[in-house]
Amino acid sequence: MKKILVGLLTVLLLTSCSVSSNFNGEVKLSKDNENLDLWNAQRIDDSITGNIDLLKNKTFSIRFWIKPTTNKAGTVLYTIGDQNNYVQLITSGSNDTPDGTTYSGISLNAKVNGRESWVVAEGNKTLQTGRFNYVVTQFQDGKASIYLNGEKVAEGILPIGYTDNTLTFGRDMLYNTNHEEGYVSELVVSSDLLDESKIKEIYDNNYGNVLLDSITFSNMDDVINAPWLVDTTIDEIPVTWVSDMPDVMSVYAKLNPVKEDTIVTMTATIDYNNIKTSKSFEFTVKALTDLTKLNRDVEECNSYIQKVIHDGFELPTTFTNDSNVEWKITSGNATIENNKIIKHSEKEKENIILEATITNKNESITKTYDLVLLDQVAGYILSYFNGKLGEETGKLAYSTDALNWTDLKGGSSIITSSLGNGRVRDPFITRDKEGNFVILATEGFDNPYIYIMNSPDLVNITSEELVRVAYFDEALQMTGKRAWAPEMMYDMESDQYYIYFSDPGEKDLVGHIYAVNTKDFKEFSYPYSYYNPGYNVIDGTILPLDGKYWMFYKDERKAAQTIFFASTNKLSNGFGLAYDSKFIFDQKYIEGPFVARVEDGYVLYVDYYPKGTFHVAKFTKLGDKTDFVWLDESNYELPNDDVRHGSIIPVTQKELDRILSNYN
Repeated sequence: MKKILVGLLTVLLLTSCSVSSNFNGEVKLSKDNENLDLWNAQRIDDSITGNIDLLKNKTFSIRFWIKPTTNKAGTVLYTIGDQNNYVQLITSGSNDTPDGTTYSGISLNAKVNGRESWVVAEGNKTLQTGRFNYVVTQFQDGKASIYLNGEKVAEGILPIGYTDNTLTFGRDMLYNTNHEEGYVSELVVSSDLLDESKIKEIYDNNYGNVLLDSITFSNMDDVINAPWLVDTTIDEIPVTWVSDMPDVMSVYAKLNPVKEDTIVTMTATIDYNNIKTSKSFEFTVKALTDLTKLNRDVEECNSYIQKVIHDGFELPTTFTNDSNVEWKITSGNATIENNKIIKHSEKEKENIILEATITNKNESITKTYDLVLLDQVAGYILSYFNGKLGEETGKLAYSTDALNWTDLKGGSSIITSSLGNGRVRDPFITRDKEGNFVILATEGFDNPYIYIMNSPDLVNITSEELVRVAYFDEALQMTGKRAWAPEMMYDMESDQYYIYFSDPGEKDLVGHIYAVNTKDFKEFSYPYSYYNPGYNVIDGTILPLDGKYWMFYKDERKAAQTIFFASTNKLSNGFGLAYDSKFIFDQKYIEGPFVARVEDGYVLYVDYYPKGTFHVAKFTKLGDKTDFVWLDESNYELPNDDVRHGSIIPVTQKELDRILSNYN
């Protein structure tokens, strides 16, 4: 049985402008120039600024609603003054130590004649991304207070000595550091202070809007799997859903065929503080015309074809919606024989252009794929880690069948780093879009950074760096303290890499699988939820199979403690279709799944951590019907008795020869 999950993703629009205006003891800096359904807001940009006489006063208030898309520590929300004397409001702070990362919350920082003062909230009192937050800062006679979402979170003495009354919002005008991104609404400077009850009242009266605005869905323009919308909550507040066409698409995840494209409106309502708030979402349910089927099969084709493939790669002939495909190589030294790509070049990496003409009755679409073709698979490299607590390092082993393994370098350390704390855990090996190797690994245990290493041959490391991917973000349920088991997939459609990892929750936070995107390994997006089934999950690993992407993961619930899987049609949509109602293995306490594609299907490894051993299964299909065959321990052999979470990657004969020559 499968379950559809409501995705909570951030949607960012791309137009903006701003104005300043004075009236009756108040100055409003933001202009409500964009309608975000429940909010009128302005995109944060460099133009939100003004010289405001009110800021000369000893008593004033600055208040606003903000929907940030990032919450990186040190991001400045506003600045008053110049480099010599100023006041800044900062989203949060962080302190990285060998023992982990600690956070401080939203803060005011003032500098007067070289002396700094701070008013700092606790670490969990900071902005939540993807939703509107109500922020009020109030100044009176050398004291300051910060209110966040209706609650006073910090207060203290804060001398003010600036002479420049210019307020700049969303940008650090002093040091040009992290800039805030997102939307601001009702940015006001006032000579009047609000009392605590009034601030809470304003927030409570808008809380329904805050929650409903945070809901988004993927694939609304072509619904294939309807979301389950019964008994849903946000922040434990019930959300009631009504469909205007339940015979087409119901709140019970039922979707019925239509003869023509039909727009179904699903309306969500929240009743909070005796105030009802509603928001409508339009879904397009498409008639199964030849063109609709064709477009869906084109997406399926995109998932079949990966950027880096091996000689002998088998091409599909039909797709789920009965489209046929004709293949042709238009560039590169390769041919197609019996639906397999055959490499004729002596070069280790042959660039080819593969053309697919996909046809469904009278409709057809041609797609081209610029690929890297490697030699045939001749063996496999297993990456794993072990070592004493605090001294973990990465190891490598090899195999010709992905079942029976021999250690390289006698089991000595191979994947090591002098960066950070040097603890290399969960090493994962993949390839970049040029076919070169990339190694990702967890840095120790409680750290928001990951290792990224580049290697042409798994012998020489040409570059390595520590990259921060996790931040404290209550809206994402992210502690910002850990980034476990990082892995990566390249997406040809968007020409970017998806780096995904775990940040297991604590206290009231329920950890998801998170992701960041990068095109060049230099700039990385802010993290976002990549898979959230509503319970704590870790150890995600992705594979393409049958025109979809599948993620194995560990369910951390006490009743489960096992491996399930989820699926998506596109990497850009994240994962939402969960297959978690039936155990794939009849034993609890397994984790750390990793997968290898072999000649007759796939091999799945899972770590049975109570005894430090692995169970292994073969399979060829996933979904409602699976064909897992769990192997007897006599059918596989690990390289030693202390193998922990890692990965398997296929290699060519030349690559394997170089590796063996160097390490053995």
